[in-house]
Amino acid sequence: MTAQTTTQIRDARAADAATLSALALCSKALWPYDETFIAACKDELTYSEAQLKDPNLVFRVAEIDGAIAAFAALDLRCAGEEEVLALFVDPAFVRRGLGQRLWDDAVRMAISRGVRALQIASDPYAEPFYAAMGARRVGEIASQSIAGRVLPLMRYSCTDSVRGT
Repeated sequence: MTAQTTTQIRDARAADAATLSALALCSKALWPYDETFIAACKDELTYSEAQLKDPNLVFRVAEIDGAIAAFAALDLRCAGEEEVLALFVDPAFVRRGLGQRLWDDAVRMAISRGVRALQIASDPYAEPFYAAMGARRVGEIASQSIAGRVLPLMRYSCTDSVRGT
């Protein structure tokens, strides 16, 4: 991102569903997974217009010069321990601060809705990112995509301060 780029974070629209689905798969493929693994994740990483309209799910997108470059999704149905469903960044924008900006936005959104903590079923490769954001590992959880695979289960306390606020 250069001085000429414009970054905006906004609510996702139902029409963004296909773009978010493609971005999630592209972002997942950044890690050293083979095509079979990525194909097994496709259903879990496909987002529908209905999901983006669901008032219990919050989807936020980060646009760079009007194009979606990252998104985050929260599930607000669990009283007090809501879940981070997704946080994906286009590989072209990884390690440029966009993920952190989107995380901070999602946390502020969660706090504004009275959320006390967020749980994250993290990809093992994303665990260092969430740890850097202040989440801590609290256990493991079964993968929804790959039978027998376990993922780090992380928790973020929303009572902790959010960077930049």
